[in-house]
Amino acid sequence: MAQLTRAEMEAVIRGGGSVIYKGRVLSKIEHLPSAVDLAAGDPAKLNATVDDLDTQIKALQEQRKTAAAAQAKADKDAKAAAREAEKNAETSGATDSNSTETSES
Repeated sequence: MAQLTRAEMEAVIRGGGSVIYKGRVLSKIEHLPSAVDLAAGDPAKLNATVDDLDTQIKALQEQRKTAAAAQAKADKDAKAAAREAEKNAETSGATDSNSTETSES
């Protein structure tokens, strides 16, 4: 009997089905064995799994770096907008007091 890969098992479950693994019926992705568990006992599969995990880690690190840069820019923009709003409020307040003084004269 051919064993499904984890990706194939996930596809079956996403399609509304279930899989049998080591005598257990699994119908939720979170209950599936890890890719490392599936590769246990096969050095070639285990090496391929480690390579795949390393690739995923690198991709996630790049995404995290991009997200951190976007967050830093958003924080900087928000601070600049707050400073601008504060500056406008001060300018507006000064204009209001000047117009009050001229009205009273």
